[in-house]
Amino acid sequence: MPHRAAPPRCASPARRCRRAGRSLITLLVFNSVWENGKRNYYIVSTLVASIFVMVYLTLLRWNPWQLLLLIVPAELIVFLAFRVKKPLQ
Repeated sequence: MPHRAAPPRCASPARRCRRAGRSLITLLVFNSVWENGKRNYYIVSTLVASIFVMVYLTLLRWNPWQLLLLIVPAELIVFLAFRVKKPLQ
């Protein structure tokens, strides 16, 4: 009997979320360099949410739904941080 190769393994959701995080960091760097950071708030906000979702998917066995509640204050911090402006001189 010929040896059959194992079917390819699908990436876990946490692994896919890590890839999305790397892509968002790359997008943030390129956006800061080429577009002067016009959409950085949206990119950082999505990055913060993806980090929480990645940790949630990694710990899914223990059902850490409370972790998702931390997204709200984290997004609020990001929002307030992007509202800080340099004073005009």
